Amino acid sequence: MLDIDMAHLLPLHLEDFIGERVAVLGISGTGKTTTVAVLIEELLGSGLVMTIVDTEGEYYGLKEQHDLLVAGKSMHVELPIGIEHAGALARASVEQGFSVILDVSGYKGREAQQLLEQYFMALWDACSIVRRPYEVVLEEAHVWCPQEKDTPLKTVLTDVALRGRKRGLGIILASQRSAKVEKDILTQVPLLFLHQVVHPIDISVYKGLLPLPAKEVERVVSGLRKGHVVAKVDNVPYEVQIRPRHTFHPGSTPEFGAMVQPALRQVDAALLEELQQVLAASVVVPSSATKEKRLERRIQELESLLAERDAIIADQMKQIEQLSRLTVSLDGAGLGTLGLPEVLQIAHAHIETATVQQANSPVLPLRVVESLPANQEESNGAGIAFSDRPKINSLQKLFKGLDPKQYEVFKLLVGHETAMSVRDIATWMGVKENTAQGHIPLSLLQLGLLKRVRRGNAYVYTAQLKEYLEKALSSQADIPILMKWLLP
Repeated sequence: MLDIDMAHLLPLHLEDFIGERVAVLGISGTGKTTTVAVLIEELLGSGLVMTIVDTEGEYYGLKEQHDLLVAGKSMHVELPIGIEHAGALARASVEQGFSVILDVSGYKGREAQQLLEQYFMALWDACSIVRRPYEVVLEEAHVWCPQEKDTPLKTVLTDVALRGRKRGLGIILASQRSAKVEKDILTQVPLLFLHQVVHPIDISVYKGLLPLPAKEVERVVSGLRKGHVVAKVDNVPYEVQIRPRHTFHPGSTPEFGAMVQPALRQVDAALLEELQQVLAASVVVPSSATKEKRLERRIQELESLLAERDAIIADQMKQIEQLSRLTVSLDGAGLGTLGLPEVLQIAHAHIETATVQQANSPVLPLRVVESLPANQEESNGAGIAFSDRPKINSLQKLFKGLDPKQYEVFKLLVGHETAMSVRDIATWMGVKENTAQGHIPLSLLQLGLLKRVRRGNAYVYTAQLKEYLEKALSSQADIPILMKWLLP
């Protein structure tokens, strides 16, 4: 078990990080950087190779006990690199199995974005070929994966976070502003280390991430002290104190007296010389193939956005069509003076009574006199009410966003209709138990779509999709047909 917290309460092992997503969140001064460093120490000590994106030049102290190459641009780098070197360094790290601290504190503006884009594109390609465990540690995740806009770097990092598992790629995201991190990534993170936050928006993000009542989240988070976190492991919250880091922390708050830097490990001279030669050979004018690849990625990104907007427009057109399918009559005198017709077309909805009022006019009751059936094409005849469409669309998007294996497991649980252990799931899918365990869609637990109960020394899992739909929908939809449509 990894040595992460003081009381050794967190049941975490190296296997829990391989190919997995982790988030460390909290405002400055709460111990977030120490938590990240402790995780790095444990993973490096277990032999996991990684790249650490260092935005403040404060992770080189890890070299007190661990072998890492500091590359980038700052006073502490051992291998200065430019954008043109980034891809070659990433490939070498994966292929030769050495860890890198990528110090970007010396780059300005777009330069850091471009360097990281080239680095992680090459890292993705290399991991797709080598396919062995590799970890990415991303400080200031809200800068590189912002919620409010799309960039080429965000696209490749989103791939690492959401599709990296099959390539052995795991990622640790660290940020002071959880509300500004891309939600498609953050909501898919099963392993959390949450330090104190004070901004109401950040607290609301915590409420969506923790399987606790909202008031309890506020109480727990407000009471966290420096170095204390709420850790979510297997959807179970633990309030723990993170152990002190074992290595030198250059970024700690200055105190009276000189800071004494311990001796740091040096990079193997032969490796450094080899890398310098590799990087020198990699400095070439960007080929047309490289430019085409970058353009293809951008085109795919824009096509995805257009497809999403087309889907929204199509849905809105269906809603407009439905606006003419419900008619009402106006009961009351004086319609002519109001300039209103005797029959109005209004949106299809669950309406029993409503009112229409104009300035200096009486209030007239509206009475539904005819309601035509809603268009059911997109739900395969499940009979989804107009007011329930947003809920169903959200579910469909959620299921499509699952890892393919997680989708298979959840579909199996839905079809099985009874509780299944990991062993049962592994037997049905024809895989090993540890493989099945790694593909349980734990993110669905807190949404109420999946139920987990301990039996003896193991958990059993039950899909709750049918129960969820019965509670969530306001109409009498054909649930079995709808379930088949959601999980084709």
